[in-house]
Amino acid sequence: MGTSAVRVTTPRDMKKFVFLPDELYKGDPNWVPPLYMDLRRKMNPAKNPFFRNAEAAYFLAKRDGKAVGRIAAIRNGLHNEFHKDRTGFFGFFETSNDPDTAKALLDAAAGWLAQKGLNAMRGPASYSENEEYGLLVDGFDGPPVCLMPYNPPWYAGLLEATGCTKAKDLWAWYMDRSLVNFPPTMDRIVERIKTRPGVAFRDINPRDVKGELSRIKTIYNDAWNKNWGFLPWTDELLEYMAPDFKRIIIPSLVMIAEVDGEPAGFSLVIPNVNEPIQRIRGRLFPFGWLHLLRNLKKTKGVRYVIMGVREKYRKRGLETVFFVELLRRGVALGFEFCEMSWVLEDNQVMNSAIEALGAKKYRTYRIYDKPITPIPGAAGTP
Repeated sequence: MGTSAVRVTTPRDMKKFVFLPDELYKGDPNWVPPLYMDLRRKMNPAKNPFFRNAEAAYFLAKRDGKAVGRIAAIRNGLHNEFHKDRTGFFGFFETSNDPDTAKALLDAAAGWLAQKGLNAMRGPASYSENEEYGLLVDGFDGPPVCLMPYNPPWYAGLLEATGCTKAKDLWAWYMDRSLVNFPPTMDRIVERIKTRPGVAFRDINPRDVKGELSRIKTIYNDAWNKNWGFLPWTDELLEYMAPDFKRIIIPSLVMIAEVDGEPAGFSLVIPNVNEPIQRIRGRLFPFGWLHLLRNLKKTKGVRYVIMGVREKYRKRGLETVFFVELLRRGVALGFEFCEMSWVLEDNQVMNSAIEALGAKKYRTYRIYDKPITPIPGAAGTP
């Protein structure tokens, strides 16, 4: 019998969908399972504000009654409104090393998106560019850092065989603590920037997470709004993120810059929570939370997630202060390495600045596009 993709409609099949990677990645030392409790919450439309303007369908590929692959098809209304296009997404893509399985999954996702009147499919995105994004195509020599995807090297060939083509590459940079040894001239530059009239740098206030996230949203939606694939942060999203954000941040590794009292830029470094998550195998109960929290500051690495400055405050050196200060703080806290990810391949300013620090580009993640034909008369078609 061949492989067929069937839509998930029962709790039993949804459980298979969620836990299928446990089977597919068995024996792979680099795979890091998700926190399954958080994943269930993320996939629940009643709890995740993403679904207030979005919907998803989930499919399992089955061969002889056994699940061998999975995919989600995603209609993201916020993306379509902001970019004024009819692009759908696919995510949560996992499969055995079999072209027929991959084709069945991609065809199922494309068919559902076509019924929604969409004319292109992009991914992997689980669910959006603000979450796990891209397919690993280069750099398979170690586990992923937090919130970055991982997959076997043969996934790219399977996707490309179904007609998916590269839309954009995302780069990850690696820097170990031995490189955080900046010359005295850098100290003078940083101090000069920090002492300019009206300029102030401060750590995030953990007692005012709601207010701080509101300020960060203002910065983010200004600083990144011209980036390829950008999706704005909403108040609902930040409210949803707040508990997890508060739980994992180290306040001295989150900096906000203000100019004349107005939020101007921010930078975020987080501990690599994948290290303790891998040890508890994604399961928080009965003692996973205790292990996770106890070992949060004992991780070897950090991920430099975000560094951005609002457009009107650029070319003032704020970015230099963020880089130097946070990398040095990470070293002082005992972290051994930092991954800076992800950066668009054509963001020459950011990539050049990171390379100048001595970082090495060591992983590449790819976003794929695939044209689809919307079904005449479907919602959203002309």
